Amino acid sequence: MEKQMKFREIQAGLERYKAPFIIILAGMLLIAVLYREGRKSAQENLNKQFAVDAATCASIITNALQAHLIVLDALRRFYNASIQVDRRQFNKFVAPTLKTRSGVQAFEWIPRV
Repeated sequence: MEKQMKFREIQAGLERYKAPFIIILAGMLLIAVLYREGRKSAQENLNKQFAVDAATCASIITNALQAHLIVLDALRRFYNASIQVDRRQFNKFVAPTLKTRSGVQAFEWIPRV
């Protein structure tokens, strides 16, 4: 009989804390779901921004390389259009390019390769 009374007291105590426990558990579950969705959304935004930044950088690099290839093509056409090119003519031709194109660091006169 005494055991039954203690059991009922424990059961009554548990019943008293049942509602707050369920509310706390539901709140924790809601927080976990919101955190997961927020993190997923932030990761997607980060991935999109990375893709945009990578595309921008790739475009800048591509444009710079194309500009340098245009300069090299002009130098090739200069050689093809000339019967003979000497050091002075070469330096005169490449000097403006070296001043205006910071990416081109040097052109060298090497008559024999």
